[in-house]
Amino acid sequence: MSLAIDVRQVTMLFDTKGQRVIALEKTDLSIPAGRFGSIIGPSGCGKSTLLRLVADIMQPWSGTIHVGDAPPRQARRDHAI
Repeated sequence: MSLAIDVRQVTMLFDTKGQRVIALEKTDLSIPAGRFGSIIGPSGCGKSTLLRLVADIMQPWSGTIHVGDAPPRQARRDHAI
């Protein structure tokens, strides 16, 4: 069973050595169920951060993420991801 991935206005910040680093800012991504998507870009642009957020390894600073009809935490608990 494939599930849609929907990322809306996600921002992720990190505090590093007393400085705030913006990893993602108001990021949107929509991948329909049953489709493939690619995340490409230069080193340091937030690709891995976005994947960690979708996989419920980290929580976004702001914005929403859904895997199917559920937030990533519920999708992970339901073994949907």
